[in-house]
Amino acid sequence: MNILYRFINRIKFKRLIKSNESKNVVVGMVKAKTLYKDLVVMAHPDKHPDKRAIAEDITSRLTCCKYDYANLLKLKDEIEKKL
Repeated sequence: MNILYRFINRIKFKRLIKSNESKNVVVGMVKAKTLYKDLVVMAHPDKHPDKRAIAEDITSRLTCCKYDYANLLKLKDEIEKKL
């Protein structure tokens, strides 16, 4: 029973993960930490006193997805446009 259960779970897992997500995991482990640090510095509310509310919102969203490289790239574009 245990072998059958593991086999079924493996099939479900392979269906769940797409190639983009698996690439995101590998890239995320390598590059997300440095990108996160750079983006936090760029979007820090003290650097943008006139747009403090926007900067605080972006900084909180950065903290929520600091290990997700794809979302960090989206937030980088948003930082460049809004701030």
